[in-house]
Amino acid sequence: MLLFLKPGPVLPILFAAALMAAQPAAAIAASSGHGEEGAAKHESAEGEHGDTEEEGVQNAHDHVQRHLSYDPLPTDGIQPWVLVRDLQLLQDTLVNGEASALEQYRQEILVVGARMKRADWSVWNNQRNLDAAATFLLIGGDPLVAEIALKATTLSEGDILPLKTAKAYADKDAKTAARYFADFSPYDYPPSMRGQFAFAASVVVGNVDVGKAEELLNASRQLAAGTLIEETALRRLVQIAGMKKDARQLSHLVRNYNERFARSPYFGDFVRVFYQSSLLMTEEDFPLIEPQLREVIDRLGPDKRVNVVSLIAEKAVGLGRLPLALWAADAGLELAGQGSALEHRLSLYRAAAMLPNRETMNEAKVLLDRISRERLDHNHVRLFDAVSELAGRLDFDFEDGQQTRPRIRTVLPEQMAEEQAADEEMKAAMASEIAAESQPILMRRDALFKQLSELETVELK
Repeated sequence: MLLFLKPGPVLPILFAAALMAAQPAAAIAASSGHGEEGAAKHESAEGEHGDTEEEGVQNAHDHVQRHLSYDPLPTDGIQPWVLVRDLQLLQDTLVNGEASALEQYRQEILVVGARMKRADWSVWNNQRNLDAAATFLLIGGDPLVAEIALKATTLSEGDILPLKTAKAYADKDAKTAARYFADFSPYDYPPSMRGQFAFAASVVVGNVDVGKAEELLNASRQLAAGTLIEETALRRLVQIAGMKKDARQLSHLVRNYNERFARSPYFGDFVRVFYQSSLLMTEEDFPLIEPQLREVIDRLGPDKRVNVVSLIAEKAVGLGRLPLALWAADAGLELAGQGSALEHRLSLYRAAAMLPNRETMNEAKVLLDRISRERLDHNHVRLFDAVSELAGRLDFDFEDGQQTRPRIRTVLPEQMAEEQAADEEMKAAMASEIAAESQPILMRRDALFKQLSELETVELK
């Protein structure tokens, strides 16, 4: 099972099981062409595609494709395919960041569900209407619509399979959904549904197979390019890149998202997923993601920015990601009010990140002297005491140490090379000795820093 970091408002702790319970708008999508799809154009466009998809065609996995109907679509009365198409049009406005679109979309899902339940039962004898009901469930619609449609339809088992699959998904019946998705092929579904079902399949198989989930998420992006399903898939892929500790892939995905979906209503969730994945990168990989991290954080308003960077600094210290902690603390100190409790807290993170480095050890000690314990809460007082204790135990001034050595005031030119070599040798010996003596203390430091994981988080709203 895939375990993720502590969830926020949209993403879950468990990638597959809990994601199926996430808010409906986080799992919605549409095809890139659904915006102009009218009854006549729908028949024409999909009819051309249907010429290449004949009943019984098999793919490389011996999967028999479902027969898709391209008969003229009905338009009289309440037609589910029309209602879902209009929902998909509204989804397109979400990606463009229209402020009122998200609430309008949520209300429209309720309206569409009520209308579908009032539709004449005869509409459920059309394959495309059954498929529309399946899509409706995947985007968070009322499952009662599926129960009505399944009772009313007289179509074949192959025709109702997508709706059964979507109902199992909506009911969080992971076992049944996994069985239905075992032989998943996007070509069993109309073009306007393929990206949505590929995404749903990635959620289900993600319980047991990260690689397959990643493959399906990338497929959903291609099948629904430029839509909310691609935006959602990118956020999931950022999580996976973090789990894989793949800094190059993470950097690529974040750059892609930042260029394409920075106006999404879920940008805040993307920021959270990105910094959580950043915490999993090694110190050596931090330079690969630092430019994207800076660019993403800069897109936030000042209040959200300082909340995010302070949380990054806190968690990065706790996980021992010191370059990331130092970066985030510096970014936060630029925004924190002078003398504020936040400034003292960020200074503590900065000192903790600098202390283990002998080049910045003395600067960290000076910073600790400026921090007031009275401005820290209980948990941060514990960290302050731990870092102060460490600073005392590592109380070795390299510059003073060198000044205590006997020195020759006047050195002949031919003696300079010998003295320089001896000086370098002594420095190396000192560094090795200090490293050996400090190791137990540093291990204790790491254990103390891990206590930060118990601190209350500040979620990005």
